Amino acid sequence: MDLRIGESRIICVIARRYWTRANIKIDANAKYTFDPCSRNRWFDLFIPTRAIGYKPLFYQRLCKARVQHARVMQLIATNKKSIDDHAFVYDQGANTWTWSDDGQLYLFPNDFKGFYHNNFGRILVVVTRIR
Repeated sequence: MDLRIGESRIICVIARRYWTRANIKIDANAKYTFDPCSRNRWFDLFIPTRAIGYKPLFYQRLCKARVQHARVMQLIATNKKSIDDHAFVYDQGANTWTWSDDGQLYLFPNDFKGFYHNNFGRILVVVTRIR
């Protein structure tokens, strides 16, 4: 599905899913905003957090999360089923992103490979094309 300028879509990002396909076609050089619902939380085992994620605990520093420069359980968006330097990392106050190439939108919580089974909860994210 293409989003036209000014159009929005709500995506439910499930904490246990390695990838959540948003069914939104990303156009190169178009600008998108990502606004997670502030009331939603997801859990990493017993740790509640919002889309901003949390700093890794001591033992978690020994492992590598999927996006190493992001916090644990932080909302990540990418325009293909791979992670590279072009992945969007949600941060409060910085919620816009532009990709340089076309693709499909995928969202996920940043966790450690093989540890998505102990996650639960969901976050609703409003994706809007603004340019």
